Amino acid sequence: FVVSTPVDRARLLAALRSAGPEALRLVEYDGARGLVGCAHTAKDETIAFLNALTIGVSRVRTTGTSGTIRRARQKYLARRGGRHALP
Repeated sequence: FVVSTPVDRARLLAALRSAGPEALRLVEYDGARGLVGCAHTAKDETIAFLNALTIGVSRVRTTGTSGTIRRARQKYLARRGGRHALP
């Protein structure tokens, strides 16, 4: 996912926990984009939740899905040269 205006991690976590699907977990986040994990049975619910999520003036938008966290990191968070953009 990406956040239209950077939001600190604590505010994002609070928003995810307050109304998100039970098994939703924040895997990585750098202030502007990140990765959440969920059960495969909650994928559609999680996408809908994230796309409707606003935190102050910031909006969250999903950029894609993957079957594994490893593949999601490779597809959506990798920089050129194969290095990850997030620690």
